[in-house]
Amino acid sequence: MLAVLIVLVVAVPNTTLAWLRSDFRWLGRSVNWVEALRPGWDTVHILLFGALGFLARLALPRAPMLWLLTGLVVFSAVSEVLQFWAPGRTPRLTDFAQDVLGAMLGVALAALPQALLKQRAMKKGTK
Repeated sequence: MLAVLIVLVVAVPNTTLAWLRSDFRWLGRSVNWVEALRPGWDTVHILLFGALGFLARLALPRAPMLWLLTGLVVFSAVSEVLQFWAPGRTPRLTDFAQDVLGAMLGVALAALPQALLKQRAMKKGTK
């Protein structure tokens, strides 16, 4: 579901995004707050793709990490390439890099508890 939302947001022209942010004040305030977290970085990209990576790892816990990360990198690339056809949108290599960074952080965040539980179970098994 989040992946579909990301694709829709990527395909929406800038004028529509501006309209959404102004007419839905809660959305505009939320996006402004996220953007202000780290000036110079596109924190919205990092947050969205972080959530996607986190949910992907939870949904596919047995998927090999390399396959999961490869899929997220390809999805990130496709989301940027789609912007060639969205009016007022510009694909950027920096956005792609921040998408991948967010996805990797999300996957790592979701995998951490799994790894800790596995390590704890192994310790119990040796006692």
